[in-house]
Amino acid sequence: MTFQLNKLDNLDFDEGQEIIEDYIEDAIWDFVDSPVGQEYIKTREQGGFWIHHFIEFGYMYEGYTLSTMTVSDVKTIMEYILPRKLMILNEEEVEDAIPELIAFWQYLGETHKRKTAKGIIKYLKTLENKFTAMMTDDSSGSFVKSMLMNAHKSGLDMTSEEALIKFLQGQSQNKVSSDKNLQVSQLLGKSTIPPSMKNKYDEITNLTDDFCRNYLNDEYLEFSRKLTTVLCNYQPSPLNKGKAKSWACGIIHALGMINFLADSSFEPYMKSSELYQRFGVSESTGCGKSKQIRDLLEMSRLDQEWMMPSVSESHPMSAIANIASTLKQILDWE
Repeated sequence: MTFQLNKLDNLDFDEGQEIIEDYIEDAIWDFVDSPVGQEYIKTREQGGFWIHHFIEFGYMYEGYTLSTMTVSDVKTIMEYILPRKLMILNEEEVEDAIPELIAFWQYLGETHKRKTAKGIIKYLKTLENKFTAMMTDDSSGSFVKSMLMNAHKSGLDMTSEEALIKFLQGQSQNKVSSDKNLQVSQLLGKSTIPPSMKNKYDEITNLTDDFCRNYLNDEYLEFSRKLTTVLCNYQPSPLNKGKAKSWACGIIHALGMINFLADSSFEPYMKSSELYQRFGVSESTGCGKSKQIRDLLEMSRLDQEWMMPSVSESHPMSAIANIASTLKQILDWE
């Protein structure tokens, strides 16, 4: 079967998630079968690791696809996403990264006629002497990545529970609390709405209340009000710019991302495309507002503050969330 380069294009995020692994596998095999790929594998016994993570992380974190990717998009993946999200413990693991990605983009240029391939290859070549340092710099990643890399460098046996607990307790002396985390933590305790935001709050919650009553449940209604309250109190509030229906959609989508609204094994269930349609907003608007909210408040699926009780009780991610919560207490994150 011929690899369809644009298969991810025009899909909503949920649909893309369902096929991303097969898409990546097809892309790698098509590359290997190409003249460029055949030449590349002559000198390398294994490959595909960097292609896999390049495609996956670019799509999952920013929605980038191979058929539309620009030099700027590739720069974001290489300089921001991969160093922050991918944990590399050995410099040797990075040696093939740039050669593999250059070969892959040569294939995309020759086989799929990607016009941006030459510019992307030119950019990738500028990373040849510095990408290893970028990927192994423990200060460039998230806190968890940095912590684990430091543990590895210190010779910690990551399979020993006793050693891991001892290491975490030692880290508790270094309190990790960003200004953003502190502000969000303080806002979660507020239930009042600033007078200047009262009209905006009413406008948004009227929409989310109606939506939750008609299509979701009381949990979503309660949590959407809670999230709107936090956003109204955030300084400066992002709700001051943009339409109420756009924010209402973004609020429900953000909560849905954490509480598996698009997972058909759960109730309530709704695809993102249906959510956007019912609010009367475009995918880019609804998804964009959701991402803005999640980035602003650092929301994630391990965040018990935004995980609804019904989800916490039944989803296996809740076990991970409990572990994360325990680690946060040990490390004095809060």
